[in-house]
This record gives sequence, C-alpha cells and structure tokens, in this order.
Amino acid sequence: MTGARRKDSRRIVFSGADLQMPLIVHVGYHSLRMPISLHEHTHEGFELTYLADGEVTWVVVGGARLHLTGGDMAVTQPGALHHGEWNIIRPCTLYWIIIEPQRADAERHTPFTRRFLDDLHARLASVGNAVTRPEGDVPQLFDRLHASMVLCHDGLGDEFLRPRMRAILAQVLVEAACSFSVHRMTHRLTPLVRDAVRTIENRFAEPIGVSAVARAVGLSPSRLHAVFKKETGQTPADFLRRTRCTRAREALLRSNESITAIAHSHGFSSSQYFAQCFRQYTGMAPRAFRKRIGRTTPASGGWATESGPRQHTH
Repeated sequence: MTGARRKDSRRIVFSGADLQMPLIVHVGYHSLRMPISLHEHTHEGFELTYLADGEVTWVVVGGARLHLTGGDMAVTQPGALHHGEWNIIRPCTLYWIIIEPQRADAERHTPFTRRFLDDLHARLASVGNAVTRPEGDVPQLFDRLHASMVLCHDGLGDEFLRPRMRAILAQVLVEAACSFSVHRMTHRLTPLVRDAVRTIENRFAEPIGVSAVARAVGLSPSRLHAVFKKETGQTPADFLRRTRCTRAREALLRSNESITAIAHSHGFSSSQYFAQCFRQYTGMAPRAFRKRIGRTTPASGGWATESGPRQHTH
C-alpha cells in the first residue's frame, strides 16, 4: 500500500487516563510523509503496532527484526529494547497501542473478564516479538479509531465519543488475541508471488523492471502489481527499490567503492536516482550514511547513542 494517500498528517496520542481505560497505557496514530528518527527505547507494557500503509522495520536489540508492510501487526514485549531500522521510521501510516493486561484495574471500562486478560497476557508473552497479518475487519476498525481520535483531539463529538473509542480498542485487542495464535503467525505467499520475490532478490543488480519480473513468473505487469501488493502490502516496484537499497546499504558498510559504482552495481540507472531512493528509505543520502556509519555500534545492529535506553512514544 506504499504510496497510498495519507488520511491525516497529524500525530495524535491519548493516554489510558484520557480514555478512562486503565488497560491502555497509550494509543497513538501518526501518518509520516518523511522519515523520522526512532532510537532505542522500551515500553512497560506490550506494544501492538498496526501499519495501515507503507513499511517499517523494528529492530529488537539482541533479537528479531520485525518487518511490517501495509496490513501487518507486530507485538513487542514489555521491556524489549528496540528501535527503527537505521534508527528511523520510513514514510507510513502507523497506529500503536501499549497495554498492561495484568494491571489490577485493567478490566475497568472494558468488556473483558480477568480470565480473558490473563489469557491475552499469556498469548502475547508466548509469541515473543513477532509479526502477524490480522484478518477480518481490522483495517475498518482502525479507520473508525482514527476518525474518533481526530474528533476527540479537535474537541468535537459528544459524550459517546470516548466510550466509542474504548469499544473499538476492545475489538482491536480481541482481533490481536486471535491473530497472534500459533497457526496464523506466518503469512504465506502464493507460489507466484514467492517466485516474483525470488526473482527480484536474485536479479536486483540487473537493469530489470517490473515487466521483466512479470515475464519471469508468467503474469502481465498489471496482474503482478495487483497480486503482489495484495499479499505483501507493497508494489513490485517498491520491493525492487527497497531490495536494491538494502543491498547497497551493505555495500556502503563493507567496501570503499564510490557511490556511483555502488549505484550501478545495484541496478540503479544513475547515482542521482540511487541517492533519491536511498534517502526515501533511510532519511539520508548515501554519502551522509557512509560518513555517519563510523559512529555505529556493530554489536547492537543500530546507531550508537549518547544516552541509555528510554521510554518512548512513537
């Protein structure tokens, strides 16, 4: 869904106290038009993130890399130190909900029993830091949540607005509990889309385009675009550019080749186009990235920071 029109460029955050819903620590929405920084941080509760469009990668220090595309949901565990890939969040539309199911008053203003909350806690704890692709009406739930958040943020609506938001959040948590079950943790691609992914990963350095990928898997470009986007949340062209930038990033780290040479050896028609794409995915130009990388800490897989981990709201 990369490239979809953003609903609202604002960043909106409510606390559980705002909603009179102790189960919730924070709920937030942000539609990013440009990359922003996201350094190492932790949360006291489980953090559920839902990506309405675009793509992001959460890097859990010492653990998993959670890659989300439009329609995916991730959970990070309480206290898990994590950050955005390359310490940024790329352009996307993102929701996050931080919850504490074991709070003594977590049932208040919810339809949940203590048993359900204990089960929710156990299920989220059992899957670790993970990504799933929820089914059903989850996108519509977040659309409704967004509309209510905007009204509440702008001081509009009536006395039913906050109860409505609590009801939507309760439905989202039920869907999350169902989605983070063992048999639905892996989002499987159809063979055709899997072949297209493999073709791009094997031939990214060649001057190929989507038409060549489509021919390789026996589909028309328009049909490949439709099925690829449906299953992965991004277009074949998006995936090709991201793959090239990811591999070029590795070359910037391990070699002293010129920017122009790296651009041409990774399928880009010019260093200018490479810089444009690379900036879109990392928030900086290749030369600036290479210069800054000298201040990274390889053991952690992220940028070295001047201060320790901190609590953070996206």
